[in-house]
Amino acid sequence: MRTVSLRRLLRQIWHGHTVARAFMNTELERVGPLGGAVLDVGAGDAPSYWRDLRLAPGSRLYTLDVNAAYRPRVVGNIEEGLPFRNGSLDAVLLMNVLEHIFNPRDAIRELGRILRPGGTFYVSTPFLVGVHTSTGNGIFVDDFFRYTRSSYCRLLTEERLFDQVDVAACGGLFTSVASLMQPVFRLRPLWLIGVAAAVLFDRLIARRYSFNNEKWVVSYFVTARRAAS
Repeated sequence: MRTVSLRRLLRQIWHGHTVARAFMNTELERVGPLGGAVLDVGAGDAPSYWRDLRLAPGSRLYTLDVNAAYRPRVVGNIEEGLPFRNGSLDAVLLMNVLEHIFNPRDAIRELGRILRPGGTFYVSTPFLVGVHTSTGNGIFVDDFFRYTRSSYCRLLTEERLFDQVDVAACGGLFTSVASLMQPVFRLRPLWLIGVAAAVLFDRLIARRYSFNNEKWVVSYFVTARRAAS
């Protein structure tokens, strides 16, 4: 289980984010600054993690979404091919999107095509969370899969598209329980105390009892490098 700043995590939750989203945003604070051409797949409508995303001077951020109502730079479906040349992007973000894609191998293959050799792929997905679907502007987004460390490693490397795969497990048993209980908490200060206690308990049992918290993680944050052709 990766150790994150408790203060930063609680700040994200205080701003109204779920525990899974708070972990993702906190992990993104570690990234960057990103340079060159950066693509955010499934960006939606100005996502909260943009506040934590650091871009280098002169970089270009492209947004892509299936929903034209969000006014992305590119309207498209990753499963049907993207309008980018081979090796034309320096970094790709796929934040809480992969679980909504029914053909993940096709999606990963397409992202590998448009990333330059040495480019970086960042992907985050929830694990122990409820089923989450959405309907916006007539477009239904389903929830299909959950991914583990081993599934990420296999999915990203089986066609030698990516190497140097780093999989960070976010949260543990107590944090996952707290995350699942979030809908029943109405008082935000009480909720913050509960999450803080859960995170500290996870750290304590992992350190003192060699407990494998990765059996019950809230989410995963993955970084992978596009392999040389």
